[in-house]
Amino acid sequence: MSDSAMLTVDAALDAMLSALSPLAPVRRPLADCGGAFLAEPLVAQWTQPPFAASAMDGYAVRSADLAAGSEALRLVGEAAAGHAFGRPVGPGEAVRISTGAPVPDGADQVVMQEKASRAGDTVRLDDTVRPMANIRPAGTDFSRGDRLIEAERRLSPEAVALAAAARVATLHIHPRPRVAILATGDELVEPGAPAGPSQIVNSVAPGLVELVRIWGGEPVYLGIAQDRPEAVRDALRRGRDCDLTVTVGGAS
Repeated sequence: MSDSAMLTVDAALDAMLSALSPLAPVRRPLADCGGAFLAEPLVAQWTQPPFAASAMDGYAVRSADLAAGSEALRLVGEAAAGHAFGRPVGPGEAVRISTGAPVPDGADQVVMQEKASRAGDTVRLDDTVRPMANIRPAGTDFSRGDRLIEAERRLSPEAVALAAAARVATLHIHPRPRVAILATGDELVEPGAPAGPSQIVNSVAPGLVELVRIWGGEPVYLGIAQDRPEAVRDALRRGRDCDLTVTVGGAS
């Protein structure tokens, strides 16, 4: 073959990649989607947080009650994470609140516990009027209907966690392709196997297995085929249900 008939590396890559396309989308449970590529945008199914939430351990109060400074308020109950206080906070009242708990109606400020002293049912707060201080409003992270991740993005662990927070249980993804990897050559032996005087260790195929896994595929290692047509044919048949086959020469 003359030099003019040879493909450049870029042209060879273009020829190979132009024949490839994503697998048909499927819907999978969220736990099976890590590392796959989204086939459609991730859309939030609810608002996060779904309520105004305390950003501190402390006391939920009406900010107007702090106008005089160091005010003593009557402690009327508690709001914990997962357990809301059952009624609005009235004038002169305070509710003990933990981080992540819903802020009761009527309260518009959370005073951190480091600025409070308590004696029985009375709590004295040393803070100034700061409406919405230490409160995460509903929808701080996202709101129902927001597009959180666009299609064709790979799902990292952080993206999977975001989908879970968005109350998404299943995702429309391109499935991971099953990639068959076949090494060829009489000169190859597997790592750890006895090697003859003219043989070398098959090191490229194990590396390709890991690359396929890192890039989001499912590697299927077919082993080493000796330099005989029937051996290569038999090995390739073992991978005929895969989506892609990669062959690797030995010493060359």
